[in-house]
Amino acid sequence: MVLVPASSTQSPEAEKQPPSSKVPTISPKNYAPGSSPSTNTSQKNYKPNCPNVSKLQLSTAWDSPASLLALKGIPPIEKRKYGQLVGTYLNDRNLFNRTRRRLLIDLVKFTQLTLTDPRNLKELKQLAHHFGLHTTDDWEFLQTAVIKILEQGIDQLRIQISYEDMIWLPNILDLPMYVYDFLCVDEAQDLSLAQLEIVMKAHKAGARGIFVGDTHQAIMGFAASDNRSISKIIARTKAIEFPLSICYRCPNSHIELANEVHRVIIPREGAPEGIVEVVNKNDLPELLKEGDLVICRCFYPLIPLYFALLQCGKSVLVRKKDISFQLINLLSSIVGEGYLEFTTNQFRDILITWYEEQKAIMEQEETPIMTIVRLHDKIQTLNAIYQGNNCTNTESLIEIINKLGASDEPHKAINLTTIHGAKGLEANRVFHLRPDLVPHHRAEKDWEQEQEYNLLFVALTRAKEALFFARK
Repeated sequence: MVLVPASSTQSPEAEKQPPSSKVPTISPKNYAPGSSPSTNTSQKNYKPNCPNVSKLQLSTAWDSPASLLALKGIPPIEKRKYGQLVGTYLNDRNLFNRTRRRLLIDLVKFTQLTLTDPRNLKELKQLAHHFGLHTTDDWEFLQTAVIKILEQGIDQLRIQISYEDMIWLPNILDLPMYVYDFLCVDEAQDLSLAQLEIVMKAHKAGARGIFVGDTHQAIMGFAASDNRSISKIIARTKAIEFPLSICYRCPNSHIELANEVHRVIIPREGAPEGIVEVVNKNDLPELLKEGDLVICRCFYPLIPLYFALLQCGKSVLVRKKDISFQLINLLSSIVGEGYLEFTTNQFRDILITWYEEQKAIMEQEETPIMTIVRLHDKIQTLNAIYQGNNCTNTESLIEIINKLGASDEPHKAINLTTIHGAKGLEANRVFHLRPDLVPHHRAEKDWEQEQEYNLLFVALTRAKEALFFARK
């Protein structure tokens, strides 16, 4: 779908003016505490939808001369900025370890992307659970650390900024925007709240917006995307909607299946009929060949297939680029750092005990059920790797995890990924492993079920020629 809002009400003269060169005072004057999203979509009355940001009392940062933004120059981008700040913060208190460092880096990042108020401990805990960040540390310590590190980040904004700063700072500091004739946003359904507010600020400044997106492919909520971003854009800009309904990838039979989920696409003229077949998942090691794509709702069913393909001498590549990082961090949270020895049964029991303890905590804190499901998937994945490779210690487990995304011949590899990881991918032949897992039976809330059906829609629209359902 293409959304084209009406043009801004600013005058032509104002539209051509660059933002003021005056250095702004750091006070988020336009973020009134407790304010709610504006229902008036006129540009004159537009207010950013960030009700909690103003509550963030960065006491030293707001008044520090070092934190004033010099608009005449652009500070260098340092993607490791907050990693360095976190490391220094922990080292100064003799509390450094890799697990705690990684947790704090992620807490800071997701606080920025979601415009979460870290002074609200309940919101900070929910944020951590939602994004699968687990810890045994004291939460008051973590909360203080996040706030102090964000203060330091603002103090350094004339020296360096991170990629997250680029969308966080303009929101909390109410920085002026350059004015453009047109603002083009692709994948609008995947905007985080911080990104969405930047877009709205640019539109308010005078840019006419063109937004391209598909609400039925909004599946990235776990990565800080706001699954309501398109509806918010429509409400706040009074956008005119134009459909982009012709599918140039899929054959007729695949489109028919996809339209049973969301009736929104039609085949291109002359599209082939295509192939849809059901196969036994146990036959996949023999059936799969170079360039095939295997997708699954969860990650753990892909692990036995990964090892089976390696045993067959086939090149295989796990396409979920950050899975190794996530699994190693989770392993550190469960057993600590260092290399430890466990039998396969011992390791399984440790995983089960830790998971049940975390599950109880998350349920007590009313964590969304699908967040618990994602944790369960990772636990099962760790167990599948340990069992499948007959590991005897965590050192060998980590070595195998690090090899998941590696292949000697990536261009000839069979690609394995989750449906989330398949977003934007396509292949002539696609194998949907364990289609019974989507929609996931644990999805309870309306938005969770909606995301599950969106996942199914994505799964059904990846193949250009043949789609195979690999069942039990």
